[in-house]
Amino acid sequence: MNSRTKDLFTYLGKILAFAVIYHLTARLGLKMAYMQANTSPVWPPTGISIAVLLFFGLSLWPGVTLGVLAGSILTGAPFSLAAGMALGNTLEAVIVVYFLQNKFQFHESFDRLNDVISFALISLVSTVISATIGTTSLILFTQTPRSAFFDIWLTWWIGDLLGALVVAPVILVWFLPVSIKEKRKSLIEGCYFSSFLSPGMFSATSRRLISSTRLT
Repeated sequence: MNSRTKDLFTYLGKILAFAVIYHLTARLGLKMAYMQANTSPVWPPTGISIAVLLFFGLSLWPGVTLGVLAGSILTGAPFSLAAGMALGNTLEAVIVVYFLQNKFQFHESFDRLNDVISFALISLVSTVISATIGTTSLILFTQTPRSAFFDIWLTWWIGDLLGALVVAPVILVWFLPVSIKEKRKSLIEGCYFSSFLSPGMFSATSRRLISSTRLT
């Protein structure tokens, strides 16, 4: 086996592993939402996908697409709906990582105020795109009434946004090659920042949780 073939198999293996992790965390997120229907939704796969692409590169984006497609189809979703959700979730992660790395010179350690602000702002925009594409796909390709669009969109958006703001920073900081002391400091700062966002999102969505809107 030559080096090019070996590299290809390594790349495909990473994509497959990424897709499996994405799907499993999606199932866990759905289960938690179902069991705690009166809590603010958090969608962990959003944060995981952002962290993975920041660490290992944008070339692994097919892992997100494959994870959503496979998970959706396995749970009985029509291919058109699965494709729509896959598009939204993939764009979401790619947009965050592309702009952080190419426009803001982002530090994964969140050691600058600019890192925190840029991460939050880009996450806000990208999760709006994902929620809009996903909710639109749900309305178009299922029997979901159009009158439910806003409730579903809001739940979808908040879940993705909290997944980005809470899950991704924890993963990024924890796996950085720095001292435990520095990790604790960064985690505390990240949690302090997230605490300003979470209460408002909780009150806005605590009674709007629609666990059936996520099929992955």
